[in-house]
Amino acid sequence: MYMAMWLRISWPEIIPFAVCITVLMTAGCGSELHPRDATLPEVVDYNFHVRPILSDRCYACHGPDANARQAGLRLDEEAGAKQERLASGGYAVVPGSLRKSRLHFRIHSDDPEVRMPPPESKLSLSDHEIALLSRWIEQGAEWKPHWSFLPAADLPLPAVQQSDWPNNGIDHFTLARLESEGLTPAPEADSGTLLRRLTLDLTGLPPTLEELDAFRADTSAKAFEKVVARLLDSPAYGEHMASMWLDIARFADTHGYQNDRDRNVWPWRDWVVEAYNENLPFDTFATLQLAGDLLPNATLNQRLATTFNRNHRQTNEGGSIEEEFRTEYVADRVNTIGAAFMGLTLECARCHDHKYDPITQANYYGLFSFFNNVDESGQTSHFTNAVPVPALDLPTPDDKGELDRLAREIESAERAVDNIAEMSRLGFTSWDQPLPPDTDPSPILTCEFERLNGPTLPCHDGKQGTAVFTPDVVPGYQGHAMAFDGESGFSFAGMGEFRRTHPFTVSLWINPGEETGAIIHRTQAALDAGSRGWELVLLDGRLVAQLAHMWPQNALRVQTIDTLPLGDWTHVAMTYDGSSRASGVRLYVNGLLADVETVRDGLTRHITYENMKVPLQIAYRFRDSGLRSGAVDELRLYDRKLYGFEVARLAGRTEVTPDRDDLFQWYLAHEVTPWQRAQAVLQTLREKENTLFEGIPAIMVTEEMSSPRTAYILNRGQYDAKG
Repeated sequence: MYMAMWLRISWPEIIPFAVCITVLMTAGCGSELHPRDATLPEVVDYNFHVRPILSDRCYACHGPDANARQAGLRLDEEAGAKQERLASGGYAVVPGSLRKSRLHFRIHSDDPEVRMPPPESKLSLSDHEIALLSRWIEQGAEWKPHWSFLPAADLPLPAVQQSDWPNNGIDHFTLARLESEGLTPAPEADSGTLLRRLTLDLTGLPPTLEELDAFRADTSAKAFEKVVARLLDSPAYGEHMASMWLDIARFADTHGYQNDRDRNVWPWRDWVVEAYNENLPFDTFATLQLAGDLLPNATLNQRLATTFNRNHRQTNEGGSIEEEFRTEYVADRVNTIGAAFMGLTLECARCHDHKYDPITQANYYGLFSFFNNVDESGQTSHFTNAVPVPALDLPTPDDKGELDRLAREIESAERAVDNIAEMSRLGFTSWDQPLPPDTDPSPILTCEFERLNGPTLPCHDGKQGTAVFTPDVVPGYQGHAMAFDGESGFSFAGMGEFRRTHPFTVSLWINPGEETGAIIHRTQAALDAGSRGWELVLLDGRLVAQLAHMWPQNALRVQTIDTLPLGDWTHVAMTYDGSSRASGVRLYVNGLLADVETVRDGLTRHITYENMKVPLQIAYRFRDSGLRSGAVDELRLYDRKLYGFEVARLAGRTEVTPDRDDLFQWYLAHEVTPWQRAQAVLQTLREKENTLFEGIPAIMVTEEMSSPRTAYILNRGQYDAKG
């Protein structure tokens, strides 16, 4: 019956229906074969045409990020797209076959349940982009590594219609593009315009009237080349070119953050300018800035170049977590290297695998590890103008000559002291005095902590300390002592202001309640001031002595091997000989010389404050742990280095057997006049060297630690979330 009805339909009635069927069939074919777009390139290039589409529309769900990946499909890798079988069957991309490629089917589908990208993503593909992807598959779906990982390749010159116009290869490509847009080149510029363009391009400056007149007057065939040569030889060329590199290298005259303090990195800026003016090869230019310090016998200029790695912002905000900001500095280096040398946004991979570029989080922290070994602190000084370490001294030629001369004279003076000492050993043997008489070593400050007069702590010779958050008077080692809560303590104005060339000694009894806390020091703060000054503290139960210009590199630190007992009185002392060396520091516990280890030994600059009056402080420190639940008694401060037997007497040891070397040093200082004179000469030379160093500028540079830090993948990029 239905067949009969179909046969009885007249042609006028069937024609519209037939047209509809034809259109639908054509549309159906279009879902399998890409529309013929006249603007499609003859050859679809993966990096130029395809990767941008996939990266922008597909990688969020089918890219490098394993946590965001859908359906197990990766379109950022060739194997994932071509070889991983889909759960629905088939493969995303089958080279040369549109009908077998699920990607082709999904991007053409009108079904919202099937179409890609899905409607809820708010992303879509234009007809042109769909056609590009289809033609790419049809042409074999050639895959290429990320463009930034490919070496530059010579391309054939494109054909052009106006073949007499190009003068070089660049002209060919420029003209080809113009002709593809139906455009023609502009007429050749007049001489004035040409000179202006050239001068602005190479120097950033307009030409002078004299230069313009000279160029117009030069009718030789090499007129243009002569101007180019002149401009390349101009200092302005390096200045102009350097300005662009300085931008990406994040050059600045301040530290950034908070109060944005000044920093002096202009010597590195001048190095960059000079590098351009000397036409330094780019591989050398890159190597010196990234790792100039690692070259064999690196010169001052090679080390100076590494300031590039330190141009990141630096904080001096009180209370900052040192490791948090140190981690930020390393991450900044990695991100800058990615942008400046690799053309990649590496920072995305700090928290997760990169969603668009082929960079995993493991890749990121692998590169991070190379720049994680700078011997630096995460906090620069809030109270001083110290250059963040590592720092490179930049003496003038005259200063360098004077420093070299002083170094030779100091070395000679040290030999003279040693030689006189050796010649004096025979006299020391015949001197044969078992122990010098028990005389008062003449302290410059003596406090017995017996009582408080309001906020005042009376000490000997009319000296006094000022209480901070009133300490408690408690039974002491002798008589009374003062106990502290970590915030309370005492300050002594004008006391303990020793230079790094000044010998001194500090002696006192302590009864610690915790393993870490400040005992006595002359610093404004800990890391907030780069730990500038000298200090005697407890750290994890060990007695630690430190002198610092800027922690951690320009400092010396020694600490005891053994820990101190808690809840018991212990006599501790620190002596220092003014040599600026860790070997010049000795620590004593209960009158006995303690075994120590050297943590730092790099002090080369002063330990005093330029424009601040910093008091001597006991049991507390600004923004640091004080002597919580601890007490002190019987403080003595000396402006010379005490001998071991003198320290033993202070500790109350009744039977003192002096060390022979210690006794010999006493003999030299008291019985051998030539040695005393030679020692005075040495002290004067050290003072001159210290004074000269104080006026020499320095710049922060890169310098490797002797033992590299262990690097970790940091979850979500957080400094304390080690993976």
